[in-house]
Amino acid sequence: MIITFKEIMELRKGDKEKAYEVAENVYKSKGGVWVSRAYAWTLYDRISAEITSGGYTSAKPYIQEFLELNMSSTFIMNTQFLLQMERLYKDANFPALDVLRNRCFFMEEDWKKEKINGVFKPSIAEKFVSKFIKVFDRQSDVSYFIHYRPFLESAHKRMKDNIMFCNYLGKLLNKYTKQYDKALQLMTPMVNENSDFFMVWEELAEVYHNKKHYKESLACYCKALTCTSDDKHLLRIKFRLGMVLHKMGMDSEAKTEILEMVDILGTQNNFACPNWNSVKDMKWFLNAIPKSDNKALYQKQKKVAEKLVFQK
Repeated sequence: MIITFKEIMELRKGDKEKAYEVAENVYKSKGGVWVSRAYAWTLYDRISAEITSGGYTSAKPYIQEFLELNMSSTFIMNTQFLLQMERLYKDANFPALDVLRNRCFFMEEDWKKEKINGVFKPSIAEKFVSKFIKVFDRQSDVSYFIHYRPFLESAHKRMKDNIMFCNYLGKLLNKYTKQYDKALQLMTPMVNENSDFFMVWEELAEVYHNKKHYKESLACYCKALTCTSDDKHLLRIKFRLGMVLHKMGMDSEAKTEILEMVDILGTQNNFACPNWNSVKDMKWFLNAIPKSDNKALYQKQKKVAEKLVFQK
């Protein structure tokens, strides 16, 4: 019996598992463009169901089958596939970059924003890219960055007003290239629009530190500490600020930051202490006399940071 695309799609409406079995058999025996598309839709059904029941581990064989189909980038199924992958970003077993290495493409329709109650909501593509770049920051290395850089820079043309995306892209440029000025160009406009967003100030501090502009780095770290943050980020910022202060000969202030970091750590058992063991026995640290706090320093340096950024 000849099974067509239309027949498989009709079968999907009533029995998705049966539709998958039929489509798989027909595809592997006959092949063809339309049969492969029908098979892709049934794989989508399996992927969706398996993600719901068991996450990436359960969905893995169906995801691999879908990827092997190598569907055209204009096929709407690609958008649906990417939306399913979006569900897996918090799954520790999901190797996002390996799975998506050649799947990051969108149709024009994917970039259209929907207006709800007078407010434009992020498009499908924007939501996907925003999550993708966060995972990219955690899982990537320089070879991945070289591979994905054209895709990320192309997405930036559509997402110049997305603070998180611009911050992460600037962070990746800082991390994998020496194009520090380009990273600053990406992040500085975001600071102008969101002057109290601590993550951008932290990343600006990192870029200036890599440029060996320690005064500017100090100022941006202090500005970050005047913004609302969580303890996990405070640990990192305080340690890095402490190291910058030490490089600038401000050992009392440096020890103050690091001791405050240790105090935060004492209330958060699930946080790792960044490089505490490498510092606590150093001569400069043992000899330094800490201050009661560095709040006055933050207020003074935050003005330096704001002047540094806002005057451009």
